[in-house]
Formats: sequence, C-alpha cells, structure tokens
Amino acid sequence: MVIAGEKISTLKNSLVRSKYIADGAASWYKQRMHFKDEKLQNIITVLNRNFNTNFVLADNETGKHKLTVTFQTKLPKQ
Repeated sequence: MVIAGEKISTLKNSLVRSKYIADGAASWYKQRMHFKDEKLQNIITVLNRNFNTNFVLADNETGKHKLTVTFQTKLPKQ
C-alpha cells in the first residue's frame, strides 16, 4: 500500500517504499493550484502535502466551509 507522499522503487529485485521528494520535473503543479467549491479541510491537506507544512484548523466546523481560491507562485524574472 502506497499513500500520498510516498513512492515505490526497485532494489535488488524487491520493491522498496520511501518518502517521495518532488524534484523540478514534478514541481509544475505547485506553481498554480486552483480549487473550486472545495472544502477548506481538503485544501489544507493539499497545501500541507505539497509544501511540507502543518497548517491546522481551529475546529472541524471551519474545515467544512467551501472555497474557490487560486494559489500562484510568482516565478523569478529571467
């Protein structure tokens, strides 16, 4: 069983489960995240996973509120 934030690789004909660390190839999805009518708790879960943070809601009721929001990373000028 593999859960979010983990990966499977092979080592000497065996499968090895380990923590997944995103590299540049997979970081495109962090540049812009858009949520439409999504529960705040689900948004917090995605942010915590993608940015290795630990946002916590004050109570469960707050997490049930739905939001439409876009998070966008400002890319450096080249």
